[in-house]
Amino acid sequence: MKNVLIDKKGTDSRDFAKILAIILNWNELRLTRRCIKSLLGQKNVKFDILVVDNNSVVNPTDNIISEFSNIHVIRNKENYGVAGGRNIGIHFAIRNRYKYILLFDNDAYADKGMLSHLLKAAVFNPDTAVFGPKIFVDGTTNVIWRAGCTSWKWTYLHAGFEIIYRFCSLLNKKMPLFFDTSRGANQFDKGQYDNEEAIVFQIGCAQFIRTDIFEQVGRLDEEFSPYGSEDIDFCARVLRLGWKIKYIPNAVCWHRDGSCRKDDYNRSFFNTRNILLLARKNLHPLYLALLFIPDFIFLTIPLIIIEGLFFRQKNRLKGVFSGIKWNLADIKNRGFLLRNVPK
Repeated sequence: MKNVLIDKKGTDSRDFAKILAIILNWNELRLTRRCIKSLLGQKNVKFDILVVDNNSVVNPTDNIISEFSNIHVIRNKENYGVAGGRNIGIHFAIRNRYKYILLFDNDAYADKGMLSHLLKAAVFNPDTAVFGPKIFVDGTTNVIWRAGCTSWKWTYLHAGFEIIYRFCSLLNKKMPLFFDTSRGANQFDKGQYDNEEAIVFQIGCAQFIRTDIFEQVGRLDEEFSPYGSEDIDFCARVLRLGWKIKYIPNAVCWHRDGSCRKDDYNRSFFNTRNILLLARKNLHPLYLALLFIPDFIFLTIPLIIIEGLFFRQKNRLKGVFSGIKWNLADIKNRGFLLRNVPK
């Protein structure tokens, strides 16, 4: 267990709270406060909130516990990244015997019925380990940010998805449902994703999880730190053990919309490094050799180069190739194929 500083205010509510909402904070106290307020407004459900601060420049502990009663706060001595910070919260939940965990981004906020709908779904679906809400773009009432994901491989590993998505965007058309495995991103909500159904990936922005699943599949893999792909990797491990993941459309929240194509070296480096690491840890060898690698070499890389040169994104290009270089060096040390079962 990492060395952390723990502050807690209020009475112990574990005798009636089955759910622990874990919010990871790093230098964004304003957004974290908005997130906490939205959770405190939940109806018909009892739960506790834990804020894990990843060593923000300004310690937010006093501000949080003075404004909100019965909030648990863990202040890390270092920034352990998304996976590491959340793992500390998960450890807290396991140690204190919470039945369910809500992993919730600090730049998200919840509809008043979100938690009650997720809890109801968990009670009626004992074969399901992870549940996800419908997520709208921050500040909108009907623009979808995510509505589950029916194929993380097609959505995140293959250039074909990006090519079709951009072509449809140029024509101001919706992506055909057959190809839209990202489930309506930036589309107006017209009821196209209003059915509760099994999915293969629920984005880490909002995951409602049975706590005991972590004892079976392990915690979040901290090798994906500081961020990126740890949520996909976790869902892949959940499915491999025979559990289901479900999308619950009447559970609703909002999330800040941010572009992943900015001219940012660090973001591009970690996204590229981690997506390749994700493939090496989770893809079948034949899929990796016959589908992913040819697609990445002959479609993804040329697409990135053309876009980077057209928009003069030198830092992004450097980050992408640094991420590839990191994986090539790692292959020499550990081999090409990896299997991920972190504890």
